[in-house]
This record gives sequence, structure tokens and C-alpha cells, in this order.
Amino acid sequence: MLSRVADSLYWMSRYLERAEHTVRLIDVNMSLMLDEASTTANLSLERRWRRVLACLGQPAEIEWSGDFYKLTHDLTFSTRSHAAIVNCIAEARDNARQVRDELSSEQWQQLNRTYHHMTAAQREVNSYNALTSFLPTVVYDLHQFQGVTDSTMSHGEGWQFIQLGRYIERATATTRLLDVYHRESLEPPAGPVGSYEFLEGAGLLRCCSAFVRSPQNSPNDSARITIRQKSSSTSDAASITQLRAKEHSSLRKFPTFTLRVIRPEKPSTGRMR
Repeated sequence: MLSRVADSLYWMSRYLERAEHTVRLIDVNMSLMLDEASTTANLSLERRWRRVLACLGQPAEIEWSGDFYKLTHDLTFSTRSHAAIVNCIAEARDNARQVRDELSSEQWQQLNRTYHHMTAAQREVNSYNALTSFLPTVVYDLHQFQGVTDSTMSHGEGWQFIQLGRYIERATATTRLLDVYHRESLEPPAGPVGSYEFLEGAGLLRCCSAFVRSPQNSPNDSARITIRQKSSSTSDAASITQLRAKEHSSLRKFPTFTLRVIRPEKPSTGRMR
């Protein structure tokens, strides 16, 4: 496989995983704002959304200005920010178009449908209620693409690079999420700590699609599930297991391919073309 083909498939997958992570992060925090009223608003509005920006790597083009709806709308539709969901999907589509012959027709149709769904919503979604209804449909579109990819694409080298991009992006996003939540857990806000821990522990698991209704949703349990529990598809352990599986399959021909956990000096949103 040509390196440029592998590169396009890899980054297509990373951008789609990044878009899904951003959608889920916005959606979960918007819903947690409704629960805050019953817990005496332990977490301030500013603190919550500054944390969201930190989890996304502090995108330079988007800042907290005191209006959470403007922030969420910019993170979804802003054409100025490379971190916005609409731009992540557009970048994924551009990469897919460069390697159109490597994808099945169903893959291209689904990705193209998702892109046009996003661009059409830029004109139609103009309220808080419309945005809360729209975000879950984006996750559904992205999950459909993953299902179509696994069902219709040959599981050769191209598919392996798609999986590689997905799990590297997933592990990066989950690790950054845990880092931000852990640093904030050392400075809990004033108020009933028990309700705060439950709400934020459950929110962390929901951000990682790992929430299971249980009376044990403390931050410690959340960290254990998102780091070590291999049965959780979004945990760091599950992502690294999948990456090692790719290393020992079609990528085993590269003897220098190793997996190392490196803590970056500054958060990054990844390479942008």
C-alpha cells in the first residue's frame, strides 16, 4: 500500500473519531447542566465549559466568553476552528475522496451523507433545543459509518490503518479527558461532595460511552473503568489491546513499530492539512 493511501485512511479515521468524541463531550455536559440544579450547582458554568475546552486541547480559535450556547454552537459549526465537528467531518471526507477507490461505495455514500447532514444543519440549527436534538443524530451517523466499514470493506491493510487511526485517537482523547478530570478532582468545589462526585463520575463515564447504572460511580471507579477495564470499548486498555492486535497482524512487517505512552508538553488537536 502506498504511504499516501495509508496516510489518508489513517487521518480519515482519526477525524471521525475526534468528531464523535467532541459531539459526546458537548452533549453530556449540556445534559449535566440540567442535573446541576438539583445538586445546588456545585460546578459553575464557567468551570464546566472551560474544562470542556481543556479536554479538547484548548482550540485556539474558540474561547469561553460567558455564553455556553455560543460556545457549543461554535464547537459544532464554526468554520473558523479546526476543532469544530463540521470541520472534522469535512477533513475526513477530503481524505476519503483522495482514496475513493480504496473504500466501498457504501462507505463513501454514508460519509457523504453525514457531511451534507452537518452542512445543512448549519442553517437549520439555531436554538438550544434544536442543538440538543441534533447532536445525537451525528453520533448515529458516525456509528453507521463504522458499521458499514466493518461490514463492507475488505479487512486488509487499508482497514487496519482505519482501525489504527480510530484507536490512537480514542486513546488520546480518553487519556486527556482523564487528565483534566483528575486535576479538577483534587480541587472539588464547595458544597455536598457526595452528589458532586456522583454527577461528575457518571458524566465522565458517559463521555466515554462507558456508563452503567450502578451505585458505584465515584471518580475512582470512573478512572478504573476508563483506564483498565478491557470490556469497555473506549477504555485506554481496550484501545491499546486493539493497537497491539494490529501490530501483530498486517502491521507486523514493520519491525520498528512500537507503542509508547508519551505525555505531551502541550495538548494538541492533531495534525491539520
